[in-house]
Parts: sequence; C-alpha cells; structure tokens
Amino acid sequence: YCLLWNYEKFNELQSQILNDVVNTNANIVVGAPTGSGKTCVFEMAVARMIRNNYLSNKHLTSEKAVYISPSKALCDERMKDWSFKFGKLQLGVKCVLVTGDVENGQAIYRNIDDATVILTTPEKWDSLTRRWKENVSLLSQIKILMIDEVHLVGDDTRGAVLEA
Repeated sequence: YCLLWNYEKFNELQSQILNDVVNTNANIVVGAPTGSGKTCVFEMAVARMIRNNYLSNKHLTSEKAVYISPSKALCDERMKDWSFKFGKLQLGVKCVLVTGDVENGQAIYRNIDDATVILTTPEKWDSLTRRWKENVSLLSQIKILMIDEVHLVGDDTRGAVLEA
C-alpha cells in the first residue's frame, strides 16, 4: 500500500475505518465533510480489491470499482490521478472514463469490460444500468461503488438520476 500514498500516516477518519476497509468484507458508508479523506477510503478499498484479486488468482479478474461524480471535470481529475497511482502497482489496473464525451456505442462496453476502475457521471451510469438485464454480467462484477457528492440526491436538477 505504501506505493499509493505520499503521506506518512492516515488522518483520523481514515485511521478509524482502515481495519474495516482493508481486513473485512463489511459494507461501509462514509459520510464526512469535504476534504476529510473519503476519496482515500475509496482508494483503500480499491487497493484491497486488487490485492485480494491478485493474491487469489495471480492476475486481475473482472472485479470492478465504480466512481460516480456529478462533475466530468472531477472524473477527469480522478482518472489522471488513479491511472498514475494504480499504474504504479504494475498489475495491469485499467481506469476507464465513461462520461459521454469520450466513447461511443459498443466501444463503451469493450472499455468497461477491460476496466478495473470505472469513472462516470450519474447520468451516464443511469443510461448504462437502466438496461440492467442486458448488462447483468457487468453489474455482477461491481464490488465497490463510490458516489461522490451524494448530497446532490435531493437536488432538483441532478438528484433524480442518483435516486433512480
């Protein structure tokens, strides 16, 4: 894990939740203020998924983590950061951006199929999962889901997509 983070120790929130994220299969919901380290908790969970996947199979399998952000700019920023960060592991971790700006038709599914981490917007994720019977294989591969800015659920313009 030392390859992934540039700081000496985790903050209080991260330290309190570290054992559950790294050593259990517990479902976890983290609600904390902006800048408190929630994204790092997601990274911990992804690192655990990759580690367990690789230790069990000696290669990455089709397990996936999904990051949903209301902002394409934030997806772009995380894409650059995580491609670099998880790339340092040299295990073939592939991050894929699915925001509607970068793909078309069947290329979406080919990219997602090869991905370990999927970064997307609520609207795009809704359109991909609305036809869940056609995408049951994809949905069954998802092990981690992070909804960034979840407080937007109540928002008149964006909330309905997250609520669906």
